[in-house]
Amino acid sequence: MMTDAPLPNLKPVEGEVLSMLARGYKVASMAQELNISRNYVYLLMRELRLRFLVASNAALVSRAIANGIIQPDGTVIIPLHASSFQTTRPN
Repeated sequence: MMTDAPLPNLKPVEGEVLSMLARGYKVASMAQELNISRNYVYLLMRELRLRFLVASNAALVSRAIANGIIQPDGTVIIPLHASSFQTTRPN
């Protein structure tokens, strides 16, 4: 069942994890390619499942595709929210 909930703002690393999940990557491969720990990958996946209100990674990918966030091939469609990575000061 689809809801009218707003799409979550994704950080670049979250978009990468979603993309890699859609392409069938395992946690160890994601961690290695993204140069982050396996535990951080698990944390990101858990947080994404909570934000998308799903219980499994398969449901997460399905919901992200249905909401137009990623394509079935793993391509990220929506712009990623990078404000947490900005280092500039407001004027």
